[in-house]
Amino acid sequence: LLDPTTGYPLETEMASITIISDASVDGEIWTTRLFGYPIPEALEILNQLDGIEGVIITQDQQILYSSGLQILFTLSIHRTEKERTAHYEKNYRLSRNELRAINQSSTFAIYATLFCAGG
Repeated sequence: LLDPTTGYPLETEMASITIISDASVDGEIWTTRLFGYPIPEALEILNQLDGIEGVIITQDQQILYSSGLQILFTLSIHRTEKERTAHYEKNYRLSRNELRAINQSSTFAIYATLFCAGG
């Protein structure tokens, strides 16, 4: 996104924002609206919206998420191949090919699993 006053990319503490919603258009709208907001304000807005949740990653690699995701969202950060492999072997039934694919991802990998109530 561009800063309308300078024409240059918007400078913000947010590295990224991901919106989780039933309709993809809501994700597009709220991502665009909230990117660049002060992070506490963006989280406050997210926490007031029905059916919209969000994950914010800051420039200093902090991961913040809206209150509705506290119950549903588990986040695992594994910086090395050995840590990723150990985590996924212990917690998930993955084939060697799946483990290989995970380990071929970036060295700072974020893996998120959403758990839905009732399956």
